[in-house]
Parts: sequence; structure tokens; C-alpha cells
Amino acid sequence: TADDLYTWGVLATIKQKLQLPNGAVRLLVEGLERVHVLHAAEVNENEQDFFVGEVEVVPADDAVDAEAEGLRRLLLDAFEQWTLLTKKVNPDTVQSLKSRADVSKVPDIIVGYLPLALTEKEELLEMASLKLRLRKLYEILVREQEIADVAKNISEQVHQQVEQNQKEYYLREQIKALHISKLRLVPEREICHTDLLSLINIRCSLHKMQTGCKHFCRDFSVFVT
Repeated sequence: TADDLYTWGVLATIKQKLQLPNGAVRLLVEGLERVHVLHAAEVNENEQDFFVGEVEVVPADDAVDAEAEGLRRLLLDAFEQWTLLTKKVNPDTVQSLKSRADVSKVPDIIVGYLPLALTEKEELLEMASLKLRLRKLYEILVREQEIADVAKNISEQVHQQVEQNQKEYYLREQIKALHISKLRLVPEREICHTDLLSLINIRCSLHKMQTGCKHFCRDFSVFVT
């Protein structure tokens, strides 16, 4: 219902319309201005339900003083660090934002790249003050940097563990495959990494030992402690 709508929104223009095979419609829109919804109602026309309402455009806060400029620089630096961590944004995007003259658009553009909940995006949308948006978004980016950094460390740890497990599995499979005459392997039990490598080296040099050593022991056994 109309009561479920947010009281703030965006005046936008439709740039592209795409009809999907399942009947859904995908729209590419460009946000122009913030608007405050004065009232809205649900109507039915031609057997279609939709909302109509009256809104007022909220003028952009483009006043940039020393504080706003400082926040802008902090925000862009934080966004750049986040892009380096996540690899989700083209580096050229950051450089483009740094060169924008309309500072009020910078935080609005950055929000579109962040994995934020709709309620959090709406909270930023309702902040008409540029300084408030810059400060709030900077706080969010610092949080997202910490999350991305933790996620990266966890991913690296898991990757290293998987590699280690694969190496150990490979070495154990190599031992099981050493069905060579006159070489008896010890029963399966816990074997250290260094001992496993030693057993693999035995396989590689066994042929030379068998052909070159006249006193090769017929009952040669390998014992690992």
C-alpha cells in the first residue's frame, strides 16, 4: 500500500527498457534529484494498479568548505582502499570520482558500489546535508574495509589449508602406490611430512640401488618412527 512506501525517493529518468523472456521488465534509470514524498495513493486504471503522488525536489547541497573537502578526501581514500581489497570496482572509477566537480554526487555514486542493505541506503538518501552524507558514508566504508580485510584473511587461510591437505593426500597416495618388489612399507599410521618425502625419494632411487649395489638386501625394509 501507499503507507509502505518510503517518504524519500529519487526523481529519475528511464534510460533503457528491456523486456525479459519471463515477462518481467528491467529498467536502467538515472537518478537526478532527491525528492521528499508529500503524499501518495494507490490507483487502478485500465485494470492496472500503480501509485501516484506529489513530491518536492530537495535542492542539492553543493556548499563545500574546508570540512566538506576534508571529508571528501577521506571518503575517496577509503573507497580506493576498499576497491583494492575487494577488486570489485575498476580503478578508473575512483580516478573519475576524484576529478568530479559536483561534490554532492560523489557519495551518491559510491553508495551504488557498496553491498549495503536497502534500509541503510535509504538512510543515506534521506540525508540532505552533504557533510552528514560524507561523514556517514565514510564510517560505513571504514566498516566495509575491516569486513573485506577479515574476509580476505579467512580466504587465504582456507586456501592454504586446502593446498596443505592436497599435498598430504598426494604424498599418502604415492606411498600406497609403491608396490615395488623387495620394498615393504610400514603399516599405515601417522607419518610426518619429512618422512613422507623421504619415502618418495626412495622410490626415485630404487632402480639405481637394485642395479648398482651388489650387496642389496633381499629383505630390505623401511621403518619410520
